[in-house]
Amino acid sequence: MDQRGLVIYGSVYGTTRQYARAIAGRFDLPCRPAAEVGQQELDGCRLLIFGGGLYAGGVAGLRRLLRMLRRPEEKDIVLFTVGIADPAVPENAAHIRRSLERQVPAGILERARVFHLRGGIDYGALGPVHRAMMAMLCRQLRKKDPAQRSSEDQAVLDTYGKAISFFSLDSLGPLEEAVSALLAR
Repeated sequence: MDQRGLVIYGSVYGTTRQYARAIAGRFDLPCRPAAEVGQQELDGCRLLIFGGGLYAGGVAGLRRLLRMLRRPEEKDIVLFTVGIADPAVPENAAHIRRSLERQVPAGILERARVFHLRGGIDYGALGPVHRAMMAMLCRQLRKKDPAQRSSEDQAVLDTYGKAISFFSLDSLGPLEEAVSALLAR
């Protein structure tokens, strides 16, 4: 293997790219969009750090990466997701984990170090599909009895149509510790 590591990201609106570039800069690693990573690059490194934005239960760029990944048992894998939901809320973290379990083979997920980061949303920048999905979600949430809405439900309604960002480099601490330990091996 030629290189120490590679940061790969799947980002539609940019927050995941921001996190990926910050991680790559911290460790002086190359950083590439998932759509541009070649087989030789993947094969040529020991540490793969993959970040993907969460969209309707899927992780941007993850499917392509998994199709290309050969000999995952020979790799150290760090996986981070970026979404609007607060991963500090146990229900949100459990939902993200279940989604990953449906997408990532068990052998890879068990070995990977997994982190969840908060992103943001800018309704003005949403594409038509995501805009329609958020509109549908808000219609469903408005039908709920206000007493039955979770704090996340209410936050979606309160921020609908606005731009909001939870991007924070401070949230990278645990992920950076894991990467430091892997690079030191």
